[in-house]
Parts: sequence; structure tokens; C-alpha cells
Amino acid sequence: MTPLGSLGRSLLLLALVALVVLGLCQAAWQWWGDPQAPGVWRGLLSTDGALATLLCLVSYVLRGQRWRLWVAACGHPTPWRRGLRVYLAGYSLTPTPGNVGEAARGLLMRPSPLPVSTSVAVFAAERWQDLLALVLLAVPALLWSPFDASGLVVMLLCVLVTTLIWLSMQSLAWQWGLRLIPAKVQHVLGLEQAQQCLQHQPGLTWSLTLLAWSAQGVAVWLLCRHNGLLADALQATSWYALSMVAGALTTLPAGLGGTEASLVGLFTQQGVSTSLALLLTLQVRLLTLWLAVAVGLVALLYGWRMDRPRSSP
Repeated sequence: MTPLGSLGRSLLLLALVALVVLGLCQAAWQWWGDPQAPGVWRGLLSTDGALATLLCLVSYVLRGQRWRLWVAACGHPTPWRRGLRVYLAGYSLTPTPGNVGEAARGLLMRPSPLPVSTSVAVFAAERWQDLLALVLLAVPALLWSPFDASGLVVMLLCVLVTTLIWLSMQSLAWQWGLRLIPAKVQHVLGLEQAQQCLQHQPGLTWSLTLLAWSAQGVAVWLLCRHNGLLADALQATSWYALSMVAGALTTLPAGLGGTEASLVGLFTQQGVSTSLALLLTLQVRLLTLWLAVAVGLVALLYGWRMDRPRSSP
């Protein structure tokens, strides 16, 4: 079978699985008894749903470009298409505790996989920069928190976040952290190479990181708007960023549980029903997590087909 034929079969299988999942979710919500149920899932097929999906795909491409830049900084330049395909394939490993499965992304490159130390180093740099970017984007959600916070606390938080971002860009925070880790452990984990990644074109990589996570935040806002939740794009982006940080702290696979609980809580604080908050959260995770996993599986299957040795005639 040709690579396109294999890709078509994979896409058809994923589409059937998605339809089954959506049908079960629709039935569950109707069982819950919310009268809005029939119209909400159709929102994924609306203009807002299509734009949200496109923004999530753009986010993956932006982060893929950052990955390529850092891999090149470690001495392994990769063509754009091949690098993006390998990066997307790594999303198939996202549902692992702490997303550590993505550390093996470089091993998917064929016929010459990246060294384990390089793959782990780039992963460490990704997680460090992603975490600080999400903390920065989560600040507005804390400012609009339903809990009373004094102006001094808010000011100190803003100063702390700004300082963390500045230190990260200068790699000082990373250097301080390395002093606490034995040299042998640093070598095994590839942390020296991770520092090299963070020092490589920090302005460009930071721009790609913030744009990527902001794109997913705007996708969340589009879903909120379509379902009648009044919020602006900055608020929705901050809710999403705060929930992602909460999920990361749990170290569970892909933040499962922590991220969803945080989103439901933030949505219900805005006055929406619990059932609507649950289903809106499920839509958000479908586009921001499971879409990536599906794309990763397709890229993985397609990559295996493309990289398989051709039999001689």
C-alpha cells in the first residue's frame, strides 16, 4: 500500500473513533439533563470550532519549529518537513506521566535517530520554557480570581513572574539550578545541552513559545464564545494557561485530572452550569490535547511507512 493509502486508512480510523467518542459524550450530557446539549457539540463543526482547530494546529507547527531550532543548536540540523513530521509524531507519546514520553521524540527520527542525551536535553528545554510561558499567561486569571487578593500580593506576583521570565531568557535561573544537580546526573539527563538550547536565539524561541500557547488560548476563547460564556480572549487564554500549570503540577499523564478540574472550576466561577462547564472542558481538551495525540499517531504511522527500507526489485 502507498504511503497516502496508509495515511488515508489511519485518518478514517481516527475519524470513526472521534465520532464514537462524540456520540457517547452527547448521550452522557443528554442523560445529565441539560437542555442545551443538542447544540453544543455542533459547535465543533461551526466557524468558531473550525478556527479553534486551525489555531491548535498552528500552535503545533510553531512548537515544531522551536524544536527544530534547538535540535540544530545541538548539532543536528533537520529539514523542515522531516523535522515537523518527527515533532508531530512525538505527540503520540504525550499521554505519559509528566509528558516524559515526549523526551523520546528524537529517537523517532529515521534512519539516524538523535542521541538520547540530545532528545532529552531538547525536551527539558521545552518543558522549562513552556512552564514559564504558561505562568506568565496565567497572571491575568489570578488578577480576575474570585478570591480576594491584596494589591501587594498581586504586585509581588507580577514582579516574580517578570523576574522568572527575564532570568530564563538570560539562562541564569538554569545555571543556578544546575549547581544543585551533580555533574554525572547533568550529563545523563543532557542538562548541559538543554542550557545550550535555551541560549540559542532566545528572542525567537520565546516568541514562538508565547505565540503557540496564545494560539491555543484564543482557541479556548472561541469555544467559550460559541457556547455563550462571556469572556475576552485574554481571560480565556489565562484560564487555559492556569489550568495547564495545575495539570503539570500533578505530573499525571498529560495533566489529566488536574487540568480538567481546574477548567471546570474556572468556568463555573463565571456562572455557567456545571454540565456546560464539564462539556466545554471536554471540548477544550479534545482540541488542545487529543487532537495533538491523533495528529501524532497519523504522523507516526506515516513516518514509519516513509522510513521503511524499500525492497529491491
